[in-house]
Amino acid sequence: MPETLRAALLLLCLLLPLPMVAAQTLYVTDRLAAELYPAPRAAGKPIRLLPTGTSLQVLARQGDFVRVRGSDGNTGWIHVRHLQEDMPAQVLLMSLAQQHERTARELDLARRQLAEQTRAAQQNHQVSRSWWMFFAVLVSLVAGFILGIMWLDWRIRERHGGFRL
Repeated sequence: MPETLRAALLLLCLLLPLPMVAAQTLYVTDRLAAELYPAPRAAGKPIRLLPTGTSLQVLARQGDFVRVRGSDGNTGWIHVRHLQEDMPAQVLLMSLAQQHERTARELDLARRQLAEQTRAAQQNHQVSRSWWMFFAVLVSLVAGFILGIMWLDWRIRERHGGFRL
């Protein structure tokens, strides 16, 4: 076998077992606080404790350990059993509770605005209704006055033989 082919196969065999590291986000499980170590082993003093639901970006994998970067920029190694792909239930519950509170506030605001608009519409309706009532009373008075004059004129003519006095 030629040397270059042998070197290419050896290089391929070395690169094949390396896992492909994609920009993957994992979360600390909701059962405990996980320790972040400076090396891929659970020995020595941890860099820090990561609380439940901490979002971590995967940088590399080595055996049962994963090299991660936190949102604060700290990097370190954590055991794979402390990670999960789905958001932990506790964090999801808090997120949904906040969303519920926000939606409830929006609903309350919408209800208050609707009540205010309804009240304003009722006041406008009452104003227009009172205007129509005033107009109806005025027309009735004028019509009554005119009809009264016509009736009086008719009575006077009837008494005096068709002549107006």
